[in-house]
Amino acid sequence: MVNSTDPTNAGMTVDQEHSSGAGANLDPSAEEFRFLRARIAELESQQRQNARSATNMELELKQLKERLNRLEQKQIADFEQQKTDQKARSATIDQHDRCDFVSCYEQIALSAFNEEVRQYQFGRAPPNGTAGGGGTEMKLTPKKRSCFEQLALFAIFGSNGTAGGGGTEMKQAAIQRRRRRRRQRRDARKPLHSQSGGGGGGGQQQSQQQQSSSMGDGAMEFHQSSEEISKIKASLMDDFQQHQFQQQ
Repeated sequence: MVNSTDPTNAGMTVDQEHSSGAGANLDPSAEEFRFLRARIAELESQQRQNARSATNMELELKQLKERLNRLEQKQIADFEQQKTDQKARSATIDQHDRCDFVSCYEQIALSAFNEEVRQYQFGRAPPNGTAGGGGTEMKLTPKKRSCFEQLALFAIFGSNGTAGGGGTEMKQAAIQRRRRRRRQRRDARKPLHSQSGGGGGGGQQQSQQQQSSSMGDGAMEFHQSSEEISKIKASLMDDFQQHQFQQQ
C-alpha cells in the first residue's frame, strides 16, 4: 500500500502536474509567435507594395507637374500674343479713325471751297440766311483769284503734274490749245502790212521767236511740281478759312 505522504511519490506527482501545466503554457506562445511572424511578413509585403506605389505616384506627380507647367507657359504666351494683337488692332483702328477724320475734314473743306468757287464763277456771294451768306457781291483778293486759277490747273493735271486719265497727251493737248489761242490773238493784233509780207525774213524770224517764247511760257505755266501744288492747296485753305472767319 502506497503512502500518500511518501516524499518520493509526492515529488513525482508534483513534477507531473508541473510538466503538464508548462506544456499547456507553451502552446499559446508558439501560436502567437507564428502570428507575429506572419503579420510582420504581411506588413513588409505591404510596405514593398506601397514603396512601388509611392514610386509610381511620384513619377505620375512629376509628369502632371510638367504638363501643368507647359499649359501655364502656353497660357502666358497666348495672353501675351493676345495683348500684342490687341495693340496692333487698336493702332490700326486709330490709324483708320485718323485717316477717316482727315478724309472727312478734307471732303468738308473741299465741298465748302467748291461752293465758294461756284459762287465766284457766278459772281455773287451766298444769299442771306445761308451759312456765311451776306447777300453782297463776293470780293476776291488778287491772291485768292490767282489761287482759283491755279486750282483749275490742279484740277486738270493733278498733284503730280499729269492728267488723271490722259497723262502727257492731255497735258500736251491743253498746251497746244493755249498756243493756238495766243497765236490767233497775236495775229488779230498785227498790222495789215506785216501780214502782207513786208519786212521779209525779219518779220518771220520775229514771229518764230514770239512763238517759241509763248511755247516756253505755256510749258512753264503748266509744268507745276507737286511741291508747288501742295503750297497752292495750303494757300487756298488758308484763304478759305480767313474768308469764312470774316463772314462770321
